[in-house]
Amino acid sequence: MHFTSSLRKRVSVFSLSAVGLFAPLDAQTTSTVPKEEVVLLSPFTVDAQEDKGYRASSTLAGSRLKTSLKDLSGAIQVVTEQFLKDTGSTDAKRLLLYTTNTEVTGNDGNFSGNNGATNDDGVRRNPSPTVRVRGLSSADLTRGYFLSNIDFEGYNTDRVTISRGPNGMLFGLGSPGGILDASLKTAAFKDSNSVDITWGSFGSHREVLDLNRVLMPGKLALRIIGLKKDEEFMQEEPFQKEQRVYGNLVVKPFANTVFRVNAEAGSRNSSNPSSIAPRSNVPLWVAAGKPIQVPGLDPSIKFSVGRDNNRAPIWVINGPYDATPVLGYSLEVRSPQSATTVNQSTWITRDQEPNSSAFHRAATMSNSDRWIFDYRHHALTGSINRQQKKFDALNLALEQTLLNKRAGVEFAYDRQNDKSGSTEQASNNLQVDTSGFLPYTIYNPVTKVNDAVPNSNAGRLFLSYRSQLSDTVTNRSSWRATGFYDLDFVRESKSLSWLGRHVFTGMASNQQATTRRANTLYGDAIDLDNKGIIDFNTSTTANFRATSFDRAVSGIRYLGAITGPRTSSVVPPANTPKLTSYPSIMWNRAATPNLPGELGAWQTRTISVIDNPIAGASLNKDSVDSFALISQSYLLSRNLVITAGWRKDANSKWFNNQPPRTPDDVVILNGLRLPGTPNAETTGNAFSWGAVGHLPRRWAEKLGAGVSVHYGISENFQPLAGRVDVLNRPIDNPRAETKETGFALDLFAGKLIVKVNRYETKSKNQTDGSLGAAAIPNFERLFFNNVRLIFTGPGEANENWAKIYTLPPLGMRQAFWNPVEPTASTTSVSDNPNPNVTGTSDFFSKGYEIEGTYNPTDRWSITFNASSQESSKTNVLKQYSDYLAIREPQWAAMGNLIARPSGATIQGEVNQGALRLIRTEQSKEGSILPEIRKWRFNFVNSYRFTEGRLKGWSVGGAARWQDKAAVGYHSTRNQYNVIIQDIKRPIYGPTELTTDAFVNYSRKILKDRFRWKVQLNVYNLLNDRTEIPVAIDDDLVVVGRRLQNGLTFKLTNTFEF
Repeated sequence: MHFTSSLRKRVSVFSLSAVGLFAPLDAQTTSTVPKEEVVLLSPFTVDAQEDKGYRASSTLAGSRLKTSLKDLSGAIQVVTEQFLKDTGSTDAKRLLLYTTNTEVTGNDGNFSGNNGATNDDGVRRNPSPTVRVRGLSSADLTRGYFLSNIDFEGYNTDRVTISRGPNGMLFGLGSPGGILDASLKTAAFKDSNSVDITWGSFGSHREVLDLNRVLMPGKLALRIIGLKKDEEFMQEEPFQKEQRVYGNLVVKPFANTVFRVNAEAGSRNSSNPSSIAPRSNVPLWVAAGKPIQVPGLDPSIKFSVGRDNNRAPIWVINGPYDATPVLGYSLEVRSPQSATTVNQSTWITRDQEPNSSAFHRAATMSNSDRWIFDYRHHALTGSINRQQKKFDALNLALEQTLLNKRAGVEFAYDRQNDKSGSTEQASNNLQVDTSGFLPYTIYNPVTKVNDAVPNSNAGRLFLSYRSQLSDTVTNRSSWRATGFYDLDFVRESKSLSWLGRHVFTGMASNQQATTRRANTLYGDAIDLDNKGIIDFNTSTTANFRATSFDRAVSGIRYLGAITGPRTSSVVPPANTPKLTSYPSIMWNRAATPNLPGELGAWQTRTISVIDNPIAGASLNKDSVDSFALISQSYLLSRNLVITAGWRKDANSKWFNNQPPRTPDDVVILNGLRLPGTPNAETTGNAFSWGAVGHLPRRWAEKLGAGVSVHYGISENFQPLAGRVDVLNRPIDNPRAETKETGFALDLFAGKLIVKVNRYETKSKNQTDGSLGAAAIPNFERLFFNNVRLIFTGPGEANENWAKIYTLPPLGMRQAFWNPVEPTASTTSVSDNPNPNVTGTSDFFSKGYEIEGTYNPTDRWSITFNASSQESSKTNVLKQYSDYLAIREPQWAAMGNLIARPSGATIQGEVNQGALRLIRTEQSKEGSILPEIRKWRFNFVNSYRFTEGRLKGWSVGGAARWQDKAAVGYHSTRNQYNVIIQDIKRPIYGPTELTTDAFVNYSRKILKDRFRWKVQLNVYNLLNDRTEIPVAIDDDLVVVGRRLQNGLTFKLTNTFEF
């Protein structure tokens, strides 16, 4: 179905303004609601039934006990169950579009999460959406304030609490972004059943069965909820399938004793859609006339394989040379371009030909390129890139209140097991094969010369790949004991009532998390016969272990039929079967040569593929012992509320990234063990406090408005023992501090409440992966392995090696190299990175947050929020400055050593590689973080009809506006003549406005035995912008486009009985 632009506007305007048409009529008939009997509820839990419409009145997020939101200085937003239902927010991907100062990835998301990158491989690889709060970082995900790897889902969630910024008083150690806590549904002492059935765009569907049973009246209740979800997308091939089951048991053996049990298990299998437009060099090739062979080049030129690389044909195979050592470059066993070197003293050299790179620049595709591939409706990678997640969780809690609920204790135990992984078999980069000839020759017995071999696939489009799998298993086990005492002088003693009321809380806990990570090559090439050829060619097996990239299955996937050298057509996604073997052309030094003077000959071999050898693995365990004390004081007739908390955390960390291996270097995963004593230990304290002052009631009544002011300082630290920098030096724990100041207004007898908050968050020593921990060590490994070949051969002496080449600093080698002390004559270096190596930067964010709820009547609910943010980073990757101070003079001293087969020197490679990478990142000192929007605004509105012809109907809508975002910078040159970003000249993308609407109808059916509700949610009503720039070059060319959904819908039928 297609909606016209005018119809969309009419529906959107009606949804957002319907309350204005009908509210006056409703206001005239509003009746007074009788007072309900006051019931003392648990101080350790918050009941969602207390929420009214979109307004929540209390939370656990301020002091670990149930506390009124108006008495807390922190930035805490509580999302009610009614809001979740009205907006159709069943997960974070939908909910965080509406909440204050939050961002989330996805095709309906409001940012890309790529940190300025031009692909979304990292985001798609993650089974969970990427989230950012206040432009800084993601929030810690918790369930009942226990840290969790399990995404929340609306089927068993009745409210969501978002605490923005660090808060050491909360359960869970803090991300500077804060905490996102899901409150799970509990069993009620009333039998009930409900069934939800949802159909949505593109064939999506979701089913929920919810059963609640009272097993013993007032004593024992059980609730079981099941979920089945199948989400489809505008791109035809991606999918997300999820199944979950949840159970909750509530036992009340005595009046003041409650025992709660909840358990959940679930799984998800997905092939996530691409939210970034693919890159391609095909448009450039078409614009150039679709040439197949660049004139004047050697016919044996071929293209190289790698993401973002076609680079046309690059490596020129000139043929064997004599025994004089010349620089070469080992080429992996690959198809269809496979070749391998002979012995180091007899090479097949590959010279880099600059003119061969006519079409190497891959640009981001746009709407005008969809004649090549319709990336809006199809995924370039099909559904072969997969994500998996499987989990189970158990939570036990025993609560006992004493002294007429003036004191109490809670003991809780939480266990969670999560296994997540991804399989990546293709990149989102469409290329064209411009090679007219294959990269080898065939001996012609007639002419007695080696003939070039024509490429029968010339002109075909393809994807390059080097497949990898990742697998992470996390087991969490935690316990927590919380106790409180409520000292209320107002209630206990009139003479001492001026001392007010004071609630003291103590908490002790232990959290343990064991994480095992494994990285697996999709396939390892070579059987024993072919391995023998390589060993003979190279005289060593060091470079050809089973888990080396030299033996990883890499190649290309041709898409569609052969189209001919001067035509092109739309191609289908790359859904191709996994290889078990493939043919390859290999150089065999032991073969009988075809021409005099040659050492060996090209041969066609069949390469077997070993399935999924584990290339690397690590095992980590964190144990955190925490102790916290909190006081909350109500003074001056409760008009001044002061909350203060102190917390101490002691973290012990065990890790092992040296798993046992087979003789062929494959990891033996079940042999990975942790050391008997911790590798690192750290302890830290955090102090937070805040004050809220309320205008006395008699003054507020005269003014006609309630006024409150607040001020608070909150801090936390993350006990990340074991982090080291590129020099293998320990890194201090991340710390964050937030200052909150502002005021709140209570207007129209409590119908309108508005809170204005100004925040400043400083976050120090935060992990910064923008450079990539292994980026510089990879350069160093490349230099070592290439330069050593100039001087060494089998049995050749190595006297001159140490005189002209300086090894990198010992700390870097300890953190990354295997072996740590390589011998140039016999050893090549391979990667063995410590998973705890990282760089750090400091981050800063400031701005304003405005939140409001307005309930003009019991039937009309409005909520809105606005936020501004200015987020930047400083002290960028400061550890790398120390590395450069050591290494730069050494690089300069050996600068003329050849580091590449092209003849490039170490100094040249350093200037264009390592130095450029570091200084480009460090040039961002003080720069705005990617996709930061200075302002964003959200508005949600609903109206419920309770009488007249429209009785049973509800209507509502939402508007979401985002300011322009900084998506790039103009360039300049620094003092080193390196092109860097000019942070004073940002490049902005467009503003965004998105509107949603919903309508529902509810009534009893089948002789009042069932209550039926049907609800239609329509999203992106006025969203005609489906491609949003997220990265722009300094020449104003868009190099990254976020793909945004157009109009989508879902229809939900609910049956309660």
